[in-house]
Amino acid sequence: MTSSRLRSNVATYFDVCCEVRRTLPRFDSQNRGCSLNILYPPGFDDKALLKSIPQFCFPCNSENDESDAVQLFTFALTDAAGQYTFGYCRYTPGINTCLCVLSGLSASLWATHFYKFLNHLSNVVNNGTHEDIEALMINAYCTDIQQYVEGQTSGAKLTLNACTSIGKFSEDIPDNTKLPTLSTDKIMLEFYNAINERQMIPLYCSLLKERRIIFTSRKLGQFMCLCRNTAALSISLAELVRLV
Repeated sequence: MTSSRLRSNVATYFDVCCEVRRTLPRFDSQNRGCSLNILYPPGFDDKALLKSIPQFCFPCNSENDESDAVQLFTFALTDAAGQYTFGYCRYTPGINTCLCVLSGLSASLWATHFYKFLNHLSNVVNNGTHEDIEALMINAYCTDIQQYVEGQTSGAKLTLNACTSIGKFSEDIPDNTKLPTLSTDKIMLEFYNAINERQMIPLYCSLLKERRIIFTSRKLGQFMCLCRNTAALSISLAELVRLV
């Protein structure tokens, strides 16, 4: 799927990778009570993007979190030309820390892939050295991502060879010619677990009638899954109507 709002000049696997830590239980007016540590590249200096990251990593107060389970979610930033940069986040409530990757690669295809990368990165951050983290960041950032985006073949994998003593990252490249499955798409699985069959039917009917739908959730990751899968479904339904 193509879109004029998707960046066509994506040259690197990610634009910036950082670690955001909540230092205050409630927001302040400037940085939402957060400290931001850029993991890579060290010279990244887009102040507008860096200012936005804490706002989306911690969009609400986290002091009332009822679970210590890791949450994975995405957000989208828009530049002056109206094009998207996607943020992929891994939030650990127990230590109030969020790993965040900004990338031009579309969340509609790459979200599950980046979630697996963030899980691998978290493992390296927790069990490796500063040199291990730097090696992984360089390996990922310098990957020729265009060979995967333009010359994509079914079954292709992106493999990072850094930090193999801690664990090797090797994951499938998203294939936009195939439908997602519960076994491979974490976001769809979360959606299926959150909404039962009886709730899905009126949801689908509301989409067909172009009704406004409001989702609420105590978990940011679950909330994102509900919104994203509903949006993806509306696109599929539009294509179905066109075919009919």
